[in-house]
Amino acid sequence: MEHFVGRVLLRLEKAEKDESNAHLRDDVRIAWVTCLYAARNEPKPHERATLAVLGILPDQVWPRILANRKARLGDEFSRWYEPDGSPLADKLPPAHAVEFPSLRKKTV
Repeated sequence: MEHFVGRVLLRLEKAEKDESNAHLRDDVRIAWVTCLYAARNEPKPHERATLAVLGILPDQVWPRILANRKARLGDEFSRWYEPDGSPLADKLPPAHAVEFPSLRKKTV
């Protein structure tokens, strides 16, 4: 079992190093710490890992994200998000309307 846990931790460590998005890096770090705590049979490994990495409990993460968005956007929040924090569907562009200039074929 220790060998398996070690392999999982190595994979997560590599994933964390390769991740450019800071928020996703935190998620991978939480997964790493959770695996470590679970392997040690410590109680509530995910809860303890989230507290260790983010300083808050898992059920406080989404409310904290919403509070941060509302604080940064102020009155603009309601123009882009539903009260529950989900994006307003009518503000999202249709998928075919999103252009990626770097992917355009160059004409010679």
